[in-house]
Amino acid sequence: MIKALRWDRGQFAITVGKGDQVARQTVYGWVDQAKLWGIHRMADLYIVTHVTSGKVITRFGGGAGKRATARAFCAAITPLCDWRDLDPEKIGADAALAERLHRIALTLTGATTGSRFH
Repeated sequence: MIKALRWDRGQFAITVGKGDQVARQTVYGWVDQAKLWGIHRMADLYIVTHVTSGKVITRFGGGAGKRATARAFCAAITPLCDWRDLDPEKIGADAALAERLHRIALTLTGATTGSRFH
């Protein structure tokens, strides 16, 4: 059974841009109490962010229940590895981890395609 995470409303920083044009931007959303995951809404997307690095992990399309899906995703992936020491940009280098994240996202959304972790 997956242990639910506790969430609070709050601010966290996300990393935007690439290469020499990287910056941190503060967003308002939901942060788990361990300060590991952040979820914020942009347009019709719920964006899951690794709070330690500010890097986006994945996005879930808007609509009813998608924030709950993003929260369930965070709860499901938390025990997979020590996320505090993992650089999310290197997930693609670990094919087994990327595949597990992909399968979890597909299971939660009921989709057959669409998630990608690289």
